[in-house]
Amino acid sequence: MDTVRIHLIESIIICVFLLLIVSTYMLNVTSSYSANLYGTGHRMLDFDIKAVSPSKINVDEMLATSRNETLRKRCGSRFYNGTINSNTWDRFPPRIKPRLHFSDEHKLIACTIPKSGSTSWIKALLMADGIVNVSTPNEIEQEDAYKLGMKHRYLWLHFNHTSKHGKAEINRRLNDYYRIIIVREPLERVVSAYLDKVVHGKNIYAKLAHSLHKGTDGITTFEEFVDSIISRPSFTYDIHWNLYESICDPCRLQYHYIVKLETMSQDVKYVSKMTGIDSHLLISEKTTERVSSLEHTWKIKYRKYLEDLPIEKVKKLYKIYSKDYELFGYPVPSYILPPKNNSKSVRGGRL
Repeated sequence: MDTVRIHLIESIIICVFLLLIVSTYMLNVTSSYSANLYGTGHRMLDFDIKAVSPSKINVDEMLATSRNETLRKRCGSRFYNGTINSNTWDRFPPRIKPRLHFSDEHKLIACTIPKSGSTSWIKALLMADGIVNVSTPNEIEQEDAYKLGMKHRYLWLHFNHTSKHGKAEINRRLNDYYRIIIVREPLERVVSAYLDKVVHGKNIYAKLAHSLHKGTDGITTFEEFVDSIISRPSFTYDIHWNLYESICDPCRLQYHYIVKLETMSQDVKYVSKMTGIDSHLLISEKTTERVSSLEHTWKIKYRKYLEDLPIEKVKKLYKIYSKDYELFGYPVPSYILPPKNNSKSVRGGRL
């Protein structure tokens, strides 16, 4: 499964870091032992404890570094490493700027991408800053979370981005707060958007579904939905299936940590450690168990939608979202790749 491949790649990277640490440890031991033999030491093994302290061997930090390095390399010359200035996005209206929600209590900024667990993060930020008085996130309705989040914790609307004072407040948070982005496997997100907004959509999404359907009865098929995506320019996409780069501008916002839906429980604990936000606001033990159990149902269900598409259409769909795969280190889905015995293999995440 693609999730297994993701974990395998990240595990290999972590193992390399650990091997380097062990090598440093052995070098220190050997050097100190040699010094002792020649009479320059006072202890049998006088190695540098600080070099191998458990606090230094932080797997989560290694994972953060690995993901950030992948992003930096894929951004190339577009990666900006200076002071962030809100003027960068002045030409865009507030709702088209990077989708940033914030917590003053925990000095945290999160780019909340729809269909990647965004509502859970918005609820957590609202509760953390005392905007809502509830005991659990489940008490907040999804529509209420969206409205309250936009009103009270959406960076570009909470402050007057056209005034000098407002810009100063925005820029202070952009540079001083811990910045995260939440992503998931890109084409699985497209399937999730289809099921939520087309199959079960209301209001404008119900009208959209009706306009996409070529038949006189039944529901809009996933293939019809995909046809609408591959036949239109990406700047016209709805935010629920728009590209990560368009929603969060990752090459210019230099996120400190990349949260992935596939490793949410692990990532949430790390963000909690870095910012102090209560991890239970984001993911409970029951949620962790549910996500784990869905590895063989939810992901297989989504994958089936993609595998059932005509190969030429799924390749076109992948090409549109290939940048999202590259920026965030997701492997090319196996249903995109040709058979192993085919010499024309895909390499480097491109078609």
